[in-house]
Amino acid sequence: MNRESVAVPVHQRQFPKLLTLGAGIGMILFLIGLFLLHLWLSVAGGTVAVLGKLWFADRMA
Repeated sequence: MNRESVAVPVHQRQFPKLLTLGAGIGMILFLIGLFLLHLWLSVAGGTVAVLGKLWFADRMA
């Protein structure tokens, strides 16, 4: 993680924003599923949110 001497490539700079957006959309779906007591919407939204954050963590490493 030596960001001072090694620059992040230009094509990689949009990934954190997109992955955070995807995880946020998944969390919104998860919360809507909980509010509506809809199991599959909750599971799908939670899965999208977790996978988005895991992919984000993988990209940052």
